[in-house]
Amino acid sequence: MADELLGVLSLERSLGATKALLVAGLVDLHDTVASNPAPGAERLVRSGHEGTPLVAEFLYAELAPLLGVTIPAASALVSDVIDLRHRLPRTWAALLAGRVELWQGLQVAQAKGMRDLDRAAAARVDRLVEPCLGRLAWRRVLRKLAGLIVAADTEAAAARAERARGEQFVRVTHDGDGMSTLVARLRTAGAVLLGAAVDGYVRQEVAAGSTEQVDVLRAEGLVRLATPTAASDAAGTLRRPEATVVVHLSPDSEVVRTEGDLGPVLKAHLAELLQHHRIRVLPVVDLADHPQVDAYEVPVGIGRHVRARDPFEMFPFSVRGSRGLDLDHCDPWRDDGTRGQTRAANLAPLGRFAHRAKTHGDFELTQTAPGILAWVTRLGYEWLVDRQGTHPRGDVPNAGGADVSFG
Repeated sequence: MADELLGVLSLERSLGATKALLVAGLVDLHDTVASNPAPGAERLVRSGHEGTPLVAEFLYAELAPLLGVTIPAASALVSDVIDLRHRLPRTWAALLAGRVELWQGLQVAQAKGMRDLDRAAAARVDRLVEPCLGRLAWRRVLRKLAGLIVAADTEAAAARAERARGEQFVRVTHDGDGMSTLVARLRTAGAVLLGAAVDGYVRQEVAAGSTEQVDVLRAEGLVRLATPTAASDAAGTLRRPEATVVVHLSPDSEVVRTEGDLGPVLKAHLAELLQHHRIRVLPVVDLADHPQVDAYEVPVGIGRHVRARDPFEMFPFSVRGSRGLDLDHCDPWRDDGTRGQTRAANLAPLGRFAHRAKTHGDFELTQTAPGILAWVTRLGYEWLVDRQGTHPRGDVPNAGGADVSFG
């Protein structure tokens, strides 16, 4: 049945690619209108973005009923398809080759800021994101894509951030039954600060013995920050909250990458992000080194090395960050005095479920080289996992390809 499932997935991708090709073909057939149109007659309109052809607008009316969608939805599909075809040719080729599904290709075209890029910048982003397609879990692809778009035009990214600053809000809706809903949009630096303060209250209550649900404690902590009697405590918490942000800097880029949920940040905004936090400087991790010890326990330094090398769980297509995960001995620990068993080249971050599959589920795991894991499932399917993502065993990773480790 597993082979049949793979066949169905392949068919779905093939059908999605065919659908995109047919839409593109209809665009080609609707690229002209009457030379002297009467008032209200069909016009050529800009459906896609820079570098895409004009489209005869009545195509949307033809397409919408075929697809069973509204005319605006048909227009949006045409826009995304021709953006893929003319501005993102590598992603388009990956779609046609079955490496991504149609909805994934459309999300690349729709990514925030992509439509603001000129054709050349969009092509650069396309070239750098293409090696991720079909190898990284989709959420990681979108994270990588967001950073590439920012790096492609930092001035436009800064302008978007400034516009977004004017879109901040806090809204309260009273729901009845003594409950209300609060929704807010804040600058990231302020959201991190607020979140750290609320988390500090949760830790304090848990340490004091509270068994309340974490979400309830977070809500109570937010109210406490607005309570006059707790103002001094709240101010103290807000001044210097505890937070950990691991930042990866590149001297030739205006964009920094942060581990966790923050995503790409312009260097110009980094000081604002960190201004309210205690900063701890850690030594640079040399990934060419191969530290090891003879004990079973993993020392802090080796753990930091492995997590810097493997920022995500080393299970096929995982999106879990490696911080907080177990560091598993790929070649199981033997209490026979063998030296150097706890070494970076024999450790990999795995969640408990993947760890259990390896230990109890007949999944085979071999670290063929530092940071390159070969998995064999119990049904015999083979996968390689490395910094560039997940590859079928026959798909040898390109060592010189784009670094997709924090995407």
